Amino acid sequence: MYFIVDVEQVNWFTFASMDGKEHTILITGLSGALGKVVGGRLLNEGHRLLAIVRNESSENRTKADFPGMENRISFFRADLTTDTFEGLSTEDLSGFVHLAGGFDAAPTFAEAPADQLEKQFLLNTRSAFQLLRLVLPALKKRGGGSIVTISAKAALQPDGSNAAYAASKAALLNLTLQAAREGRKENVRANVIVPGVIDTPANRSWGSADQIAKWTTPEDIASCICWLMSDASAGVNGTVIPMYGQL
Repeated sequence: MYFIVDVEQVNWFTFASMDGKEHTILITGLSGALGKVVGGRLLNEGHRLLAIVRNESSENRTKADFPGMENRISFFRADLTTDTFEGLSTEDLSGFVHLAGGFDAAPTFAEAPADQLEKQFLLNTRSAFQLLRLVLPALKKRGGGSIVTISAKAALQPDGSNAAYAASKAALLNLTLQAAREGRKENVRANVIVPGVIDTPANRSWGSADQIAKWTTPEDIASCICWLMSDASAGVNGTVIPMYGQL
């Protein structure tokens, strides 16, 4: 069983920084459009970040995205689709934000390449599983922490297209809920945000003005994540949070 929160009933901006504590948060997807907004908010809230990046070039680009705050970001280089993240230091972590993922369109089953399901699971599910293997035990040992992942509306409401993507995001959602159940006795919380379409430059390239007006902004998602990383959300665990905008 999972619970769904009505996001309109929560004031994220009031709750996001109530505890005022500094946390080290493991984060994926920091260089993406959503990651830049989420990372900036977390850094401004006083947190430190441990970011997983592919290589030195990606690390340097990410540093440039956060001028004046790059000294609060540590990096671990890995390929999210193949790595098992051995050597990743988890001792000082108090949270994990998994933003990385990808979308590969296939309107029908017949139009999907034979390897599409595997590729979508590599992008959207495998890295979360491998990182939870390391992060969840560390947070349990620490005595608490917060985990947030990003699923998709298609995981809860399949629309008859993009089956591989929907399946991979549904699997990610359930991995998160499993983590919530496993970690609950040690005060480790895990929750999943479920956007519709996120208002990013890539999505704006195909969206009309009327469509874009209905999408979820990265800023709203960042506010929700900051709240889930704070003590103000201490009672929230195993929760699915739809953020569909006006879709």
